[in-house]
Amino acid sequence: MRKVLRLVALSVFLVTSVLIVALNSSFWSSYPQGRPSLVGTALERERLNRLQADANRRLDDQVRIAVEVIIGHLSLIEAMELYNEMDQGWVHPGFKAWILAARRESEVDWIGRRVIGWVRRILQDDPDQLVIVSCLEAELQGLSADRSKTDQTLTKEQP
Repeated sequence: MRKVLRLVALSVFLVTSVLIVALNSSFWSSYPQGRPSLVGTALERERLNRLQADANRRLDDQVRIAVEVIIGHLSLIEAMELYNEMDQGWVHPGFKAWILAARRESEVDWIGRRVIGWVRRILQDDPDQLVIVSCLEAELQGLSADRSKTDQTLTKEQP
């Protein structure tokens, strides 16, 4: 009999505690509009689903561009331009500046390394094709060297 009474008392306590917390308005004050509505929750879920679909589409586009570089339909410069266009809505300018400062590299190097990184991921199972990666890295070094020469020339010309 004591076990039954303890079980009933525990059940009543738990149910009462849950009701007090659920009905207490201060519990819901952490939400900006108070207690979330079913419609608000559905709208937020829909927004998050759209964001996830956009992120998946962006990843698919990055892989597609890297594959086109591998098969020779796009040059490294064209792929870098496409990556830069994709970043417009995704990468916050402050984050990009922080990354560039942290890595101490130019935007051209950063975007080029991202393209080469995707090419490397795609070709990682085929070591014979990794020659493409070394060719792309050499092309990126050439672009960086040309850019630094141009920057030095512009710096010397300024009074």
